[in-house]
Amino acid sequence: MNPVVRFLRRNRLAILGVCLVMLVAAPAFIYNACRINVPERHIAILTKKTGLDLENNQEIAPSADHKGVQRKVLNEGRYFYNPYSWAWKVVAMVEIQEGELGVLVRLEGDDLPYGEIIAWEDDKKGP
Repeated sequence: MNPVVRFLRRNRLAILGVCLVMLVAAPAFIYNACRINVPERHIAILTKKTGLDLENNQEIAPSADHKGVQRKVLNEGRYFYNPYSWAWKVVAMVEIQEGELGVLVRLEGDDLPYGEIIAWEDDKKGP
């Protein structure tokens, strides 16, 4: 008789037990290790660990195919991302109170032309 078949027949209960444990452990691992909970008034900043390298003039990844900090952020809710490929950081949103002024500065895109001080288009960097 084949030794593999003999081993499987002798250890049927042990193999069944391991399969049952894996059936319960795998979803529990996925739920706990891959889950991102973003509470109210917070966002999650995503950083891709694998993919194409950024060029020297890029600070933010142009697409999800590139490594680095992603343009897309996660709003409040529950999300699941693979921790091998992604890192994330949950931070509080900046709240601008009544009577205050907020300035948005874009860190990625083309440099502003000479004499310009405000980035009016989405593909320019600056305030």
